[in-house]
Amino acid sequence: MTKDERRELQASLSAFPGGLREETEGLSFEQMTFAALEPGWARWSIDNHLRHVAQIPANWLYVRTQEAISAAGY
Repeated sequence: MTKDERRELQASLSAFPGGLREETEGLSFEQMTFAALEPGWARWSIDNHLRHVAQIPANWLYVRTQEAISAAGY
């Protein structure tokens, strides 16, 4: 990865939370929690998607450090 590509990726990632906020700002509780039965991709509500996205960094870190954490007695 070049330095320019890395800067572009960092800028894109740093803008991500604001983009999610803009997309969901003003939605009602009903809109945030609505989930359809079909099609399959619509079974998750917006709220579920946001929670999933928020868990990814913590889960990724835990999976990669699980052995060391367990060895330390945590």
